[in-house]
Amino acid sequence: FPASEYRTFQWVREQLHFCVILTLNRAYYQVRETEAQAFYELFRAELEARSLEQLLEASLAVLTKFCGAREAHIFLLDPGEATWVPKATITNDGRRKKRGAKPVAGVPSRRALERQLAKPRLLRIGNSSPAALLDPRWAGRFASAWSVPLADGERLAGVMQFAFTKQYHWLPREQELLQAAAERCLVAADKARLVEDLAAREELIRRLAEHMLHVEEVERRRISGELHDEAGQSLLYIRLQLEMLEKEFSAADARLRARIAGLREVAERAILETRRLIAALSPAVLE
Repeated sequence: FPASEYRTFQWVREQLHFCVILTLNRAYYQVRETEAQAFYELFRAELEARSLEQLLEASLAVLTKFCGAREAHIFLLDPGEATWVPKATITNDGRRKKRGAKPVAGVPSRRALERQLAKPRLLRIGNSSPAALLDPRWAGRFASAWSVPLADGERLAGVMQFAFTKQYHWLPREQELLQAAAERCLVAADKARLVEDLAAREELIRRLAEHMLHVEEVERRRISGELHDEAGQSLLYIRLQLEMLEKEFSAADARLRARIAGLREVAERAILETRRLIAALSPAVLE
């Protein structure tokens, strides 16, 4: 090439190199911004969720939007019944499972199935349903799925699965983010479960306290009723008998009359004290 054309091609190459670098940098920061936005929305979902179900649904909605899946499920392993139980679902219109929609059935757990679900997997669906696919209804509807475990160390607690209409191979950064999000989701789910257990225990304690107050009030009414019907009536009878006995003595028996009058006053004070106890045990204002 002549020197003038060579300089022109050199300039064009430098410009193309600059445009490529600029495009790659822009794409890189867009990816980082998308990842940061996804983690921010996960954190907000954790703060705003009022129950474990709301937390799982909100987290699954964020991750489904991030990876562009058509449908997604979160299954948690029920240790007691050894069953994979669906806890959250995002439908193919990007919304949460509609009311009245047929729920996904639980899947019995097997050792071989747990081994397959313990690692991130790319599932090719086609017309057949892979063993690791927990929603067999995806067969024939979708082409591939991602399976991301919810694990804490060696403990496998659940799995997230995302369905795609085409063979969609995930990139290493997508896999890393989904695994990090799965760990965060599992920690948040454990916290939400503890909060729900604490709320249930507080509600149980509140009901027990109400029951104890009710039992105490019933016992107070019973005791006040017995004081009024038994002790109160007996003391009133004693006071009347002492008053009648006092009137039967003549003036010459002043010493005996004084003693009987003193006994009558004691009986009257006992009657007043009994009435005070009855009023304290079952106040009229409560009635």
